[in-house]
Amino acid sequence: MNTAATHHHGDRTWSILCHLGGLGLFALPLGHLIIPAVIWFARRDTDPEVREHGRVSLNFQLTLTLIAFVLLVIIAIGGILMMISGFTIEGVDHLFSALGRVIGPFLIVAVAASALALMGLLNLVLIVVNTVRAYDGRAPEYWPVISFFKPESAPQVGLEDRSSQ
Repeated sequence: MNTAATHHHGDRTWSILCHLGGLGLFALPLGHLIIPAVIWFARRDTDPEVREHGRVSLNFQLTLTLIAFVLLVIIAIGGILMMISGFTIEGVDHLFSALGRVIGPFLIVAVAASALALMGLLNLVLIVVNTVRAYDGRAPEYWPVISFFKPESAPQVGLEDRSSQ
């Protein structure tokens, strides 16, 4: 048996798990962040494929978490505005002004909730696509991604350099 091929398959297994870990949200709170982070932190120094796949997967999941948080805040604010809009009908003349106060916040909530649902679908699709890419030994491609963790090839200051300053 060729040990290099077996080792390479092992690299791909951990890379695949980095992407599938994004589904961890369905198993435990913040699982979509915890699972890829644990794999990446445990294997990044010894496995170049996991170093790249884990970093990109974790950056994507962090990006989606940040976007989801912003959308949930928008939904909450829109909901509060709908509750305090004072929707009372005193007469036909006031009906349209009252509807206007409710429709604006309702549209905000509807658009933000739709964006949140589409983001969940995008997450699922990109997890599947990048799991297949990892299986094929290709580089991961996610969009949108904020690079919270930069590639290892970027110049870094070592500990010994910091102590001399």
